[in-house]
Parts: sequence; C-alpha cells; structure tokens
Amino acid sequence: MGVLRYAGTDWCRFQTLATPLANTSDGVHTCAVLFKRASLGSGSFDAMTYLLSAGVTTQAGVSTNNNDLAVADYGSQSLTTLSCGSTSELYILIEGKSDGPVVPRLSRYEQSTDTWTHENGATALGNGAVTTMMEIATWQGGSDRMDGWIGLVGWWEGNMSDVNRELLSTNWRCSDWYNNPHGTPTALIPGNVAAASMTDIIGNATNLAITGTPTLDSGETLAAFNFDGTGGPPPDNPLIQPYILRSTQRWR
Repeated sequence: MGVLRYAGTDWCRFQTLATPLANTSDGVHTCAVLFKRASLGSGSFDAMTYLLSAGVTTQAGVSTNNNDLAVADYGSQSLTTLSCGSTSELYILIEGKSDGPVVPRLSRYEQSTDTWTHENGATALGNGAVTTMMEIATWQGGSDRMDGWIGLVGWWEGNMSDVNRELLSTNWRCSDWYNNPHGTPTALIPGNVAAASMTDIIGNATNLAITGTPTLDSGETLAAFNFDGTGGPPPDNPLIQPYILRSTQRWR
C-alpha cells in the first residue's frame, strides 16, 4: 500500500494527548522512528517526532541534524556521531533517557546490513515537562521539516535497554514494536495510510491536524515492512459463524 512521503513542506500534529502519552516526556522515556530520507542535510535538520508542551515548546524527541547525525532534542540538543547520511538506507532511530540530568542514549539500525549501533549523547539533558501535543516530520510548529518517508513512530515510558531496542527489527513488522518486552507503547503510529486516516493504534494521540499534503507513496514499502498492527488475530467473520453452526447441527 505504500508509506507516507513528507516533502519538506508537510507535517502532522496530534493536538490531544491522553495522560499516559502526555506524561511520557516527563523524565524517563523512549521514542523510535522507522524512516527513509529523500535528501540530506543541506544546512537543515530533518525532524522525526517530538512531544511538546503548551506554547509549542519541545520536551522530548529526535531528529538528524544539518550534518546528518542523530541528535536528541529537548530544546537543548545532545549530539551523537551516528550518521543517517544515505538516501537509499532504511533506518530505525531511537532516543531515550533515564531520570534527571543525564545523557540520552541513541540507537541506529541500518536495514541493508542488519546492524545496530548504540551511543550516548554528548550532553546531559534534564527531564521534560508534561506535554499536550505530538508532532511528526517537524520541530516546534513547522521548522526543520522532514524530507522523506516515515513508516512508524513509537513512544514508550521508560528508557528501553539496548537488547530490547534491537528487538524492534526482529521480524520487520509493526507488532515487534507493540509486543516489545519493554512494555506496551504509549503511542504507536503507522504511516501506511493516507495522512487523513493516520491514527495512534494505542489510542492516546488524537485530534490530528495536517499541514501541507503528505502523500501515500505506493512505490515505497520500506523493504516490505509488515504493518500488522498489534499482531493479534483477525476479528471473527460474522458471515462464517452461522454456517459453522448449521453444519454442526446437520451432523448430530
């Protein structure tokens, strides 16, 4: 079906957050993004996802900077040497931190080599505040807009271990994220639908507003990533059950 393409002028904002997600940025947290870039730094950042408080103030999130390096950004930045400097590579980028003023931990997955790399940020960052909104493909209300494809965004309470971070790529499917041993996400947002239909399958992020025209690109599947949601069984088909009952009665 394809993946949403953000062309550097497009972005999305969930304007209402339920308490579990609103509190995710207040200290210990983890966020992860599956993406592919369409262009490189060129003097600007590519924002991935952020939680923001009232007044459109960043409290937690992750992006690549103008040198294509992964950076945790809570208003102040903590830089790494993890490069996301290819337009052909598929990446999973993760940012998380423990409580208090500590350095965040960032992780990068490269799909072509099936390789994870983990690195602490260069600068300690304090706890964020409780948030009221979440953005995708932009920073703080319209700056540093992403140019590329974002397939999946996830947020969790707690700083996910390196071992559990690496499990996000195990089967190349959405349910790896939902069923991660770290725990259920506070938000999990697949990008394999038209922008107007994009939802948080956990249900904590609602009231979506779209700027520009993110386009569902049927030609990009992110290496056939499986958007299987929570991975649970399909619902019962009401057309099948009556047939089964009649068949059973016939053989009594």
